[in-house]
Amino acid sequence: MTGWGAGPETGSDSQQPDLGRVLAELREFVDLAEQESEQDTPAPDESDDERAKAARAGHLGPDWQRVQQRIDLGVTTLEDVFSGRDDTPAARALLANATRNLGALHDRWAAQAAGGEDTPLAEMARIEQEHTQRVDHLRRVVERWNRA
Repeated sequence: MTGWGAGPETGSDSQQPDLGRVLAELREFVDLAEQESEQDTPAPDESDDERAKAARAGHLGPDWQRVQQRIDLGVTTLEDVFSGRDDTPAARALLANATRNLGALHDRWAAQAAGGEDTPLAEMARIEQEHTQRVDHLRRVVERWNRA
């Protein structure tokens, strides 16, 4: 029986996978995972600063202004507001508005998908499927390595 590695077998054990191939596959997986992680990590954005300035000035409404004041004081964060941990009336109002807007966006994308149009939801599903396939592949590589 031959090993599963594509390269030449080494040593007397023909079940031993080609270590170079396994390491190359692992390096490729780690590189892809790092690239995805870098793409998913939000960078400090000028739009965050612009939103904060507009909120401070009251241009986004009184709820945003109150929440921004609390953010500036270190009492809350946007994560607290949009996760529901901040239960002040202004934070609850912002969360309710965001929830309505996201629901409307989801409904619009669902209608587009039903009409055969490509949507960001379909793209996210494709990306998730590709990621799952890479993780499954890595698991198989590690399982083969452990069995060898």
